[in-house]
Amino acid sequence: MSIRFFHLADIHLESPFSGIHQLPEEWQDRLRNASFDAFERVIADAESKRPDFILLAGDIYDGENRSLHAQRFFQRSMERLAELNIPVFLIHGNHDHLGGKWTRFELPETIYVFQESPHSHVLKVNGQTVQVSGFSYPTRHVHEAYIENYPSRDPQADYAIGLLHGSERSQLEHDVYAPFTIQELLKYGYDYWALGHIHKRQTLHQDPMIAYSGTLQGRNRKEKGPQGYLDIRIDGNQTSSEFCQVSTLQFESLETLTEEPQSIDLLLKELLGDIDRQSWKEESVLLDWTISLRRLEWLGSISDDELRDYISSQIQETYSTILVTRLQIRWMEQLEPVLQELVEELELPELPIALEKYIQKDQLQVEVQERIQTLLATWGDQL
Repeated sequence: MSIRFFHLADIHLESPFSGIHQLPEEWQDRLRNASFDAFERVIADAESKRPDFILLAGDIYDGENRSLHAQRFFQRSMERLAELNIPVFLIHGNHDHLGGKWTRFELPETIYVFQESPHSHVLKVNGQTVQVSGFSYPTRHVHEAYIENYPSRDPQADYAIGLLHGSERSQLEHDVYAPFTIQELLKYGYDYWALGHIHKRQTLHQDPMIAYSGTLQGRNRKEKGPQGYLDIRIDGNQTSSEFCQVSTLQFESLETLTEEPQSIDLLLKELLGDIDRQSWKEESVLLDWTISLRRLEWLGSISDDELRDYISSQIQETYSTILVTRLQIRWMEQLEPVLQELVEELELPELPIALEKYIQKDQLQVEVQERIQTLLATWGDQL
């Protein structure tokens, strides 16, 4: 028989969201509530889908000294799951480690909280034995390889699952905590590894599946796109995974290279058309936008600030769900006629942007000089 569970991590309740005070008040409120709203959607999905259990792979809270409001919200959520008879297995990560000074709220008996030494809990699901193993961070900075101390697979277990908040040793995007290698995980023979800490959804190994579910709600421009949790079903040796979006806001970036519009109206039409082509246009989006265009004659009387303000206001007027949080105007020089003809003939609209970025590199002149000197030296030997 199969088992079904939700794998989620890095909820970061009460995440502060940097730069929030620079946004309109309505969007400030939405951002403050975003992490709570995303978790609320998980609970609603659990009520309708009825998984056998839920795995929380660390960083439920954003800080070690969590507020009473955040804890009461989480407590109510766990009580709702207990009423549905949906057990929860959770570990604490580097943000919400066990060493924080915070007032404890009592959780239902169906919520299994792992302590600081790796150990196992056993659950019966439809007559099957499920072994879930993990540990919670005792302090914020855990550099030891706790994976070495995980329990062996119980011979009586029909399914074995590992919970781990940490970093694969080669991943340097985040602080490297509780490091592990894929081979170290595979040696335990578990059927699934539910990972947390890296906010990017990714699968490190397919069979058995070793996966990061990512965060529930993006918190900055680096955490782009829809966010959510994984709905996992294991049936014998077969594992299926479905991503479920619960983020209520998402960060996106866009780079637009304009043609040569002959008026502000045509420029705006072109920009709106670019947004219309995006898959996220129906979502609530915080947009980081770079627009590259040439200094056409009719643009000469418009300052950069005025142009940015006008474009942002028109986008907001047209799309109530899109807020331009950063708008950069990149002025491009006219390309040489031969190169311009090549760009148009080969339909390479991104080439001018690439060239513009490259020629602005301070190191370019040094590199060119070094290459010329090398060529001269080579030719000198041949003459």
